[in-house]
Amino acid sequence: MLKPDSYLSVPCSALENNFDEAINKAKDFHLKKLYLFLRISQFKKQIKKINENVELNTNNIMNNFLKSLFSVLIYLITRIFQYFFIIDLINKLCK
Repeated sequence: MLKPDSYLSVPCSALENNFDEAINKAKDFHLKKLYLFLRISQFKKQIKKINENVELNTNNIMNNFLKSLFSVLIYLITRIFQYFFIIDLINKLCK
């Protein structure tokens, strides 16, 4: 178990979330385990944040693609209607 005075030997780097350095500087085995656990939990948070960013980027890419696809479809539909309108107009004028 941790001794009360071992709490006083906490390196300042651990308080700044630099657990790698704190693990190396810790003298007590249980304190090293604590810092290692804290480092692993910090690493898990970083991975979760990266996964959220990747998911957001993927969603943005899909949204942009769908917007572009919709714009192209609208453009094509309007061009087709213009084409048929012009053909119909030419047919009416020729009669």
